[in-house]
Amino acid sequence: MSLRIVGATGRRCCSQAESGVRLLSLQNAVQQAFRINNHMSSCNLHYGNRFMTSMPDPATWKFRSKALPATVSDLGSIRLQGKRELVEEIVRQNPALVALHARLNLPESFPFKTLARALICRTANSDYVDNRELAELGSRYLEYYVAEWMVCTYPRLPMEVIGEILWAYTGPNALASVGGSWGVEALRGYGKDEANMSMVDKMGFLKFGRVVKKKAANLKEYREDVKLNSDGKVISLKESAQFYNDAMSDFVRSVIGGIHVHEGRDACKLFIEEHIMSRYVNISRLFRFVQPTRELSRLCWRENLQPPVSRMISETGRQSRSPVYIVGVYSGSNLLGSGEGASIKEAETRAAINALKSWYLYSPSKVMFPSNTEGDPSRKFVPSHIDQGQVIV
Repeated sequence: MSLRIVGATGRRCCSQAESGVRLLSLQNAVQQAFRINNHMSSCNLHYGNRFMTSMPDPATWKFRSKALPATVSDLGSIRLQGKRELVEEIVRQNPALVALHARLNLPESFPFKTLARALICRTANSDYVDNRELAELGSRYLEYYVAEWMVCTYPRLPMEVIGEILWAYTGPNALASVGGSWGVEALRGYGKDEANMSMVDKMGFLKFGRVVKKKAANLKEYREDVKLNSDGKVISLKESAQFYNDAMSDFVRSVIGGIHVHEGRDACKLFIEEHIMSRYVNISRLFRFVQPTRELSRLCWRENLQPPVSRMISETGRQSRSPVYIVGVYSGSNLLGSGEGASIKEAETRAAINALKSWYLYSPSKVMFPSNTEGDPSRKFVPSHIDQGQVIV
């Protein structure tokens, strides 16, 4: 059977333009996670009439220009060429790292030097090894677990909405908010206090190369917002600088990657559920319908239901300046959705939108995830619901 997956791309919203980072498609998020998962090759992930099977061998996955090592535990030695390795005994002397380790409830087997490495971004110009590989690994697992939760929990979601949810959970702005809630602070890059800091004291801060807005004499002004040209496009950043949200999001991804390296998949998945998936995202506000009444009629025709009919449920103040109409959309005797508005047309439109949201936000009572089969090759993934896909108008 041939492999055919339709990717989902996120909307180029303001936050995406500010970060200058392209949102990974749902296809890449799931495929890359399968590539680094030895036990998932026998599982199928269904979304509508699209199937994902027989992923490549994990050894073929690339870290930028570096090949994945034979064992994931060798991850820390990928880029040690020309870089100094952090020493566990020295890192443990930093009180900020000890407090962060306890605040995140990390196990004792999670090294402090891995946590200190997660705070060194690729743009920090540090003598010590940075967090690039840990961030790459953590990003793949983070996006995979979020993607499988969306596809299995809400099997009828349109691909555009899935891309928006993926961005809301794994985008740089969202992850920067998570990192800030952990109490992590960044080095300002200037000031006498930082100049007099010892190497041990700096290990507890997020280190990255800031974007220089203006440089006069020996003074530098740093900016954390968007840097645009005359055409309104984001100016590409050099390898030596990045925005605060990008640096903080890399730190969060690095912690996730470090947990997978030292604690395994189960601990990594649990950490993502507690710190990332526990955040509230109002999925119902991510929909955008252009022709809701027509799309609802098309949906009823596809599902062999009676054509939708709008009926007035109640009204008040028709002759006043603030009338309110409540309209319901029925298919036969079944109420599909209801809406209210200052006019009958507005109420009909809102009723059709609510009916479509009720359809797309359907969630099975029992949900099984492909990751539940990890560690047990004999256990097969059985999707709880396979939908025909999004309604095309």
